[in-house]
Amino acid sequence: MHRFQIFAVAVLIAAGVIGFVAFRASTGPKAVRAEVGAPVQIDTAAAEHDALRSAYEAKLANDDYVAYKTNASGRGFQDFEEESRIKRLRSQIAASVQAPAGTKTFRIPVVNSTPTLDGRFGEGEWDQAARIAIGVDGADTTLFVMSTDENLYLACDVPGDTTRDGYDQFRFYYHLNISPLIVNERIHVGKSSEKLGGIRQTEVRWQGDPPTSKDERWKKYAINDWSIYQHAFGASSVKQGHRRFEASLSLAESGIPFGSPFPARVVVESDPVRDSKGKFKKRTYLGELGVQTAPVWFVIER
Repeated sequence: MHRFQIFAVAVLIAAGVIGFVAFRASTGPKAVRAEVGAPVQIDTAAAEHDALRSAYEAKLANDDYVAYKTNASGRGFQDFEEESRIKRLRSQIAASVQAPAGTKTFRIPVVNSTPTLDGRFGEGEWDQAARIAIGVDGADTTLFVMSTDENLYLACDVPGDTTRDGYDQFRFYYHLNISPLIVNERIHVGKSSEKLGGIRQTEVRWQGDPPTSKDERWKKYAINDWSIYQHAFGASSVKQGHRRFEASLSLAESGIPFGSPFPARVVVESDPVRDSKGKFKKRTYLGELGVQTAPVWFVIER
């Protein structure tokens, strides 16, 4: 490149004109730096929010659900009728969400082929996916996203994570503040290949008698509902030299809308920093995209 061209590019980057693009050193497709936007603007008067509150009140009134929450050692998939109702209402709310004015949405392409979820990135499996640079502190971390008509597929390539043991996790958050009652839903992918139960973080609180034992301490806090999915899967591997994550979510079960924008964020965490005695000092993040109050807005579309 001519010296004048190099100077011009440097000026444009400094001015922020092309600073949103992150070029990869490889010869493959470039990973684009997605822009963050404003949070959801909630219409608190919408009837769906009252219906959602009623559904949660009914769930908390269900003795089987209370026993489920109290029995920390024996929890499985939440097949409560009230949870099914909550999912339906949450999906209706998510489909009605609109991105705030001026917010740019990042397109997730719809594809016909699906990857094998083993954390290995088989040849060509993610070629049709959108690529987003999410590395922090110089990390070359890349998020891959694509969808079929039924499932959302996610992957993350983390060259900076080369350890087989220790703490490694990929977290995908969505439905960020789409209701006064919902903080987010999310999946966590660790070091193994497994079904992902998912989590819904809420602002719902127990209104009955106070807890009488440590097993009932959940009654002191806003409700976090675990194991709400049957059709979410995740995998991770370092067999190709560094950590890679893969995951899938059923659009119907997770309530992620097809064709409508939705707010999300991503976090990739690696082994923490420890002192000479092995004591924890601080967390290590190798990838991040958006935050709870400033999400990235995605849309799945052809």
